[in-house]
Amino acid sequence: MKQAQPSQLFQLIQALTPAEKRHFSRIARRHKAGLPDYHCYFVSLENEKKWHPGIEEEVAAGKNYAAHLPVIRRQLFEKILYALDDLYRTTDPEEVAKACLHESFLLLKKRLLIAARRRLKKAEKLITTHGFYHLWPACHRAKMTLAEQFIRQRNLKEKVDDFSLTWPDNRTEMENQLAAQQHKLTVYAHRFNHLTRTAEADLIIPDPEAHPATRIDQLQAAALQTFSAGDPAGAATYNESLLGELKQLSPKAKTIPERILATTYNLLLDYLHLADYEKLERGLAEMRELPGRKTFRKLSGIRSRVFEWGFQLELNACVRRGRWSEGLKRLPELADGLKRYNSILSGPAFASLHLLGGLVAFHSGQPERALEFLHPLYQDVRPGAATDIYQYGRYLHLLCHYCLRNYETADSLLVSLRRGRYQSIDPAEQQLIDQIGHLLRHPEREKAIFREWKMTYSTESAVEHYLYLSYWLRIIRPG
Repeated sequence: MKQAQPSQLFQLIQALTPAEKRHFSRIARRHKAGLPDYHCYFVSLENEKKWHPGIEEEVAAGKNYAAHLPVIRRQLFEKILYALDDLYRTTDPEEVAKACLHESFLLLKKRLLIAARRRLKKAEKLITTHGFYHLWPACHRAKMTLAEQFIRQRNLKEKVDDFSLTWPDNRTEMENQLAAQQHKLTVYAHRFNHLTRTAEADLIIPDPEAHPATRIDQLQAAALQTFSAGDPAGAATYNESLLGELKQLSPKAKTIPERILATTYNLLLDYLHLADYEKLERGLAEMRELPGRKTFRKLSGIRSRVFEWGFQLELNACVRRGRWSEGLKRLPELADGLKRYNSILSGPAFASLHLLGGLVAFHSGQPERALEFLHPLYQDVRPGAATDIYQYGRYLHLLCHYCLRNYETADSLLVSLRRGRYQSIDPAEQQLIDQIGHLLRHPEREKAIFREWKMTYSTESAVEHYLYLSYWLRIIRPG
């Protein structure tokens, strides 16, 4: 059965930042007849941090707008979008550029050429400064319309002064930038559809003479494809160059800090795959300093993202190196962060961090502590998380209860696991289920069962990738 998902409205409300919520409420209060119904519904949904089927109807029960809830929901969604547009059209450089272009077209329709010309100049400056070349066709069309209307009004002919149509140069930059973005989309599509390297587009080669914005997109596209092709060394080279380019640009541009943060994480991920743990540790220290820097403080959710990415990388490095004691020392801070950021962590982040915490505790010989990390996985199932994380979390859950000699609970979990597998499973998974079943039914044969399990277990399996079961089988002492 398909799992129920929160509505787009609920997800939109939960994704709003405090500043965005304040701006929305400020706009709603302009209503002269008091706060509108859609704002009351907004407040009710905003206070519900955990979603469950039917909650969006429950919060409206008994309210005067309950009878026409579909209309209120649609109105609320549109009003939130209007508030976001109103907020960012004056603060986000790209949105300001779009607004200037839109206003220039409106002024051209009214034949207010001087005012339209001012708006266009502002838009053009933003486009060239920030490299928003995807907006250049609309800007060029407005400039052509303006030039035609100036020429028709002979008394204003002299105003056509510096409209030396720089379209050819800018068109090249726009085409290069769009080509790089198209290349990224192609790679994403192939990754999503699990296609092979040969089916992907040819690798894009960054042009050192291109505009910085274009070169950045080209480097990002090249890094993405080389990583997807199983070449983390090549991806690291491109990401290092990309990070260097980004740091040379003005940090005042709103998009730069965001891209520096994302590129830093991608580079650290490359180092993890390369097992270059020295660079990984240095990079982690640098990434964890970013939230304290002035230019990064305003990034939405930066502290929760640095917490999430930092612990995913750090604990994965401990797991791959078998340094369970080092990971164990970090679990108190992980637990504190999970509690602090619980309401804003995405489904995938929530699931992967709990599984990693449970895995480190289990392999450190503390199955009871591992259960403290694993229990929330099934008490708070969040949308978007990969089902395999939950599935392997259930296997780990089973192993913890077996190690604690909670045999009745382990038997119950075993029955649930067998019923829940509708498709063919990995042989190592089937082996895990079968062997735990044998151990529960024949405790007197424990040593023989473990001996057989060790001899036949394959390390080339998904179970090994997620649970590092070979380590447990190696250290377990039956009896």
